[in-house]
Amino acid sequence: MLTSDTGEAKTLSLFECKLLNLLASNRNKVVTRAEIEEVLWQGEAANEQSLNNFIAHLRKYLQGNKGISLHTIKSVGYKLVW
Repeated sequence: MLTSDTGEAKTLSLFECKLLNLLASNRNKVVTRAEIEEVLWQGEAANEQSLNNFIAHLRKYLQGNKGISLHTIKSVGYKLVW
């Protein structure tokens, strides 16, 4: 569960928690789409749009949390910065 700067609690799905944990444990480092797919889909074919949707959800949840941002590294992956 995340709390916004207004105090609103936001509940994450299990998949969103795993994605956030992966990005947070690689804080300030680029995590490639391939790495995300390997960890979260465990080698099974991942739907590109599904990952895009989960990233969009995380961005929405993190909105308003000052100092925390999720960056897209074009054609590579994502980086969680704080």
